[in-house]
Amino acid sequence: VVVKLTGEFAEDFKRDYVVGEEADFTGLTITAEYDNGDIKNVSINECNIYGFSTESPANRIVTIEYEGCSFSYLIRVKEAN
Repeated sequence: VVVKLTGEFAEDFKRDYVVGEEADFTGLTITAEYDNGDIKNVSINECNIYGFSTESPANRIVTIEYEGCSFSYLIRVKEAN
């Protein structure tokens, strides 16, 4: 059973987007900690992603969920120049 999910963000991890831009999770390392002490790196493809949208300008909270545990981070979406 997963008891903790953490995300480690590389220095160049993308948090600023323009309207219509697709998600980019390059530089995100996701780690699941299990109740037996095991630790596993988890692919973003194994996770549920909530709150990501670049439909309109706004600050948004993105939540990454895996097997009942989650973490969140902020993205900023602005109009294209």
